[in-house]
Amino acid sequence: MRKTVYSLVLTPEIIDAVDRMAYAQGTSRSNLIDKILAEAVGYVTPQQQVQQIFDTILQGIGGEFRMQDAPAGDWMTLCRQLRYRYKPTVRYRVEVLPHSDAPTAILQASFRTQSAELLSEVNEFFRVYSLAEVAYGVCSAEQIRRENGKWSRLFPISHAELRQPALLGERMAGYIRRFDGLLQQYFSALPNRRAAVSLVTDAFVSELQ
Repeated sequence: MRKTVYSLVLTPEIIDAVDRMAYAQGTSRSNLIDKILAEAVGYVTPQQQVQQIFDTILQGIGGEFRMQDAPAGDWMTLCRQLRYRYKPTVRYRVEVLPHSDAPTAILQASFRTQSAELLSEVNEFFRVYSLAEVAYGVCSAEQIRRENGKWSRLFPISHAELRQPALLGERMAGYIRRFDGLLQQYFSALPNRRAAVSLVTDAFVSELQ
């Protein structure tokens, strides 16, 4: 949302207190004043809407996930250990853009590893999962991107979710749980890749019914 620069005459002691509070919250003076004024007049800012989405996601994903970074602006990052040898970590980044021309949320799953074997299996899971989503009409191919060790999915935000941000948080939390559950199942069936692919495909179809 567009912001405008204004000049205000304020008491120095108040500004000092605002600066201390802003520093403690890890934000800027302008953002904190914007938040305080919004609360005073009963206006929900875009930042508050996004924060409500992230709070709902955190409440809905379960205790096996941990937050890597505190939500910063329009995105947050979650981590989860994979039940596989050496316990690699999958990172989930959620980005929410509710006030763009085409309101969207983006989920990205990625691995940082030098293991060629792990990357090969990760990429195979991303391939199988993406094909299933498109084949069963869950999303279009244009909504998915795959790179080496990285996968992302675009989610259009509905009008209802714009009015009630918690609805989007619930949808994203549920999706992350399902995606991560299938990822865990895939790796539990290795080293038999054929069995892993079959397991994920069957579980995907079962969850659609």
